[in-house]
Amino acid sequence: MQASSKNRILTFDVMNILACLAVITLHHHTHYHHFETSLGWGFSLLTECCFFWAVPVFLMLSGANLLGYHEKYGLCVFLKRRLMRTVIPWFVWSILLLAWKIHTRQFVPESSSLSYYFQLIITNKVDSTYWFFSTLFTCYLMIPVLTYLTPHRKVLWYFTGVIFVLSSVFPWLKTWFGFNQSIVKGIHEPLLIFILLGYLLNTTSFTKKQRLCIYAGGLIGVLYRIIHTLVLSMQNGATASSIGLYASWHSVLLASAVFVFLKHVNWDKLIPENLKKALPSIASCSFGIYLFHKVPLYHVRSAFGFAFEDIVWKTVFIPVTYIISLLVVWLIRKIPVIGKYIC
Repeated sequence: MQASSKNRILTFDVMNILACLAVITLHHHTHYHHFETSLGWGFSLLTECCFFWAVPVFLMLSGANLLGYHEKYGLCVFLKRRLMRTVIPWFVWSILLLAWKIHTRQFVPESSSLSYYFQLIITNKVDSTYWFFSTLFTCYLMIPVLTYLTPHRKVLWYFTGVIFVLSSVFPWLKTWFGFNQSIVKGIHEPLLIFILLGYLLNTTSFTKKQRLCIYAGGLIGVLYRIIHTLVLSMQNGATASSIGLYASWHSVLLASAVFVFLKHVNWDKLIPENLKKALPSIASCSFGIYLFHKVPLYHVRSAFGFAFEDIVWKTVFIPVTYIISLLVVWLIRKIPVIGKYIC
């Protein structure tokens, strides 16, 4: 694994940045959720299915970075770092984003009580993209338990397999064969599988043949979702979004393929030295970008009058949203004392 700077890993920084760009790409393609028989919708379907690995890879990076933390520091340090780096920024931005949505009339409050606003924040109802934090914080709470299993790789692979069968395959079988109950219950947080996979795939050496099999699995997953979504959407006259679940088997195969592929790219040779020096700073802004990017996305689209189906909006303006978000987050992080607690 290629080293970056100050204990950062170049490959992880690249994955982090690409996953952040993939998230913004998905949010530029909301056309996918508005079915119509057009090439534009087909393009958004293709984009949605091909970039669906974004959130899973973020979770996989958490697993790769954090499982095994007990070898470096204790539980209190782990919890303090998660609190300072994720929980506090999430809470601050939830307040800011809620105020912004009320100001721009995207959201009309049903009450003026503090408990009402607090409930909106705690239940991640401030923005649809904030659903991710309930999963992330749940996974963080599980990591102190899982980290002590890292010497027992067979146990971790077994646990990963159990989650995959119960939470990724069984729901798919229920859909196809119509049964409503299985002999065992699924895992409470199915996306925990990505925390486990991030650690296991990062610490496993794969032969070329094994990598090709993983890539083939990812391709099968993408093709299955594209074809299945297209067929069902044509039949129902509406986007068949129910198939797009992150814990689904096709999503797990795709995310695993992307992670393994990016892991084995020689980024040290591909990336110029000057850019390599900047990557740690850029990657460190990704969490803040995720929290903030809906603001420039909204204002840029409004300023230029783009409809969600406009091809320019779905292509050229993706890096525009990313760069604006990156600059704002980078500037906020420069604020003395409080900047690091906001982004």
